[in-house]
Formats: sequence, C-alpha cells, structure tokens
Amino acid sequence: AEEIGNEIVVGIPESVRVEFKYPNLYSFGPRGVQRTNLSIFEHIGVRLGESGEANSRPSLHFSSYTPGTTYSFARGPKWRSQKVFHRLNQLSRLVERDFLGVTQGYKKELELRGLGFKWLLEENTTDGNLAALRKDDRLLSTLETLESEGDTLVMNIGFSHQVR
Repeated sequence: AEEIGNEIVVGIPESVRVEFKYPNLYSFGPRGVQRTNLSIFEHIGVRLGESGEANSRPSLHFSSYTPGTTYSFARGPKWRSQKVFHRLNQLSRLVERDFLGVTQGYKKELELRGLGFKWLLEENTTDGNLAALRKDDRLLSTLETLESEGDTLVMNIGFSHQVR
C-alpha cells in the first residue's frame, strides 16, 4: 500500500480481478472468490485506477471524502487526520489479505505440545466413512477438519461427545 496525500493505493496482483458493487468488493483469483463487505468503512471512496505507464498493473485507490462539517472529534484536526489514515490503513490491509487468500490461500500452522493429547491424520475422510471409523474405534472424541485435500485431523482431548 502506498500513501498519496489523503489516499492509499493498493496494487492488484496479476492473477486477480476486482469488482466493486456497493457495499461489496469482490476479488476473483485462481483459488476462488472473496467477497468483502465495506459498509463499515463510512466516508471512504473506492476507485479502480490504472497508472499512466504501459507496463503497470491496475490498482485500487481508497480515499476519505468526509466533509469537514461532519467531524465531531474533541481532539482537533490532527487527531481527525490520524483517525482517517487509521481507517484507510485498516481497509488496505483487509484488501491485501483478500488478495493473498485468492492467490496463495491461507495457511495456519499449529505447534502441537502438551501431554495427554493424541493426534491422528485420516486421509480423505468423508461423512460416509466416519461411521465406519466410529465402529473401528479409530475415530477419537474430538474432530477438527482440515480444508486441505480433504484430510481430517482428529484430536482426543477427553470430551465425552464430539466437538466441532
């Protein structure tokens, strides 16, 4: 993200296509579509722009268009401008995370530590063969589903019922 005056510019990656239909910003990428509701960002304008250079990528421009008469902050104009930039930065980080999600996907790494925990990775576990796993007592009491390649991570933490 790049700050230009009262505006923040976020570059759009090559494999991403962006559409803005108020109040939603749609990011289309190789891994799917991300819809982000921007209605909480009041008084912020969104503009899809291209730089003047021939080889440059399109970008999103976020700018504050709050009229001066609507400011009612007690801390004066310096605080007012800081709050505007804070909201613009929040919005740019949100959109950059959306771009990351539709291009590379999200990944969460967990470190499994502690005593008394049993972990088991079942490959391609579906609802149909969960019943078969329960009969074999191979399914432990708590199930966490991983969204990668249909594998299921199973954890036994001592609950008497299944927790999702």
